[in-house]
Amino acid sequence: MEKKFFIFRHSDKPGGKNPESEQYPGLSEKGAEKAMEQKSREIKENVENAPDRALIYIGGATELARTKSTAVAVGEGLKALYKDDENVLVLTKEEILSRAGKTESLSSTIKKIVEIIESDENKNKKIVVDFPLFVKELSFGRRWDAKKDNFEYFDYLDKKYGDDEEGAFEEWSLTKGENIEGVEGPNPETVAEEYLFGLDRIHEFAKKYFPDRPVVIGAVSHRWDLDAAILKLIAGEVSPKSFKEISNEKLTDTTEGTAITIGEDQMKIAWRGKEFEIKIEEQNE
Repeated sequence: MEKKFFIFRHSDKPGGKNPESEQYPGLSEKGAEKAMEQKSREIKENVENAPDRALIYIGGATELARTKSTAVAVGEGLKALYKDDENVLVLTKEEILSRAGKTESLSSTIKKIVEIIESDENKNKKIVVDFPLFVKELSFGRRWDAKKDNFEYFDYLDKKYGDDEEGAFEEWSLTKGENIEGVEGPNPETVAEEYLFGLDRIHEFAKKYFPDRPVVIGAVSHRWDLDAAILKLIAGEVSPKSFKEISNEKLTDTTEGTAITIGEDQMKIAWRGKEFEIKIEEQNE
């Protein structure tokens, strides 16, 4: 059975002359518009390429509002794009909560989603469910919260590189989270492995409720962590060498992401206009 995923970085944060969106916390007004207008059109390609009757679940986010808001804005954009399409149903977070009624129970909300999707009216349609949930393996704060005593490593990189994030990422990939002064941070290899495990866990969650539908999983995350996951997928390692050869020493931009298809013996990763095919046994060597 193939497993399909897409994961992308959140949209633009507020700052300076870019005020925060009232409707989408954590995003600037321009960032919300970018997610709704531009990113939704890109995600539409994932919907179009999904198998018949597929469930496309945009369900993964971190604890920070900007990832959830990006996912929600993308859902609203997809809703508009498919408003006249009788073969695709887009369920936005707002619509799901409205139909579920006043409940704080996730299980009750899921029950309502299942009821809507498996109704006679919708059982043969492609379904997009835009309902982002916090996934601990994607967590940003437990890795990079500079306020925590065990993350002096963040301060170290910030003081050393300032706005040169590429330089800081390269050192992180080289030192694996340890600098010459012995200050420890997250290991990029571990971060990448956790990301992949988290995506797979969302897939299992969706298949539990929709075992007879093909499932495509979408998630929103952060720079550095996402870059590490992409390098690990394509090159099998997170290193200055893989950063140079795969990413051309350029970190992910806002809303930039990758699509992943995992088969029995190989993976296909779409990244920056290229498609990489990797035999799974090569990743395990």
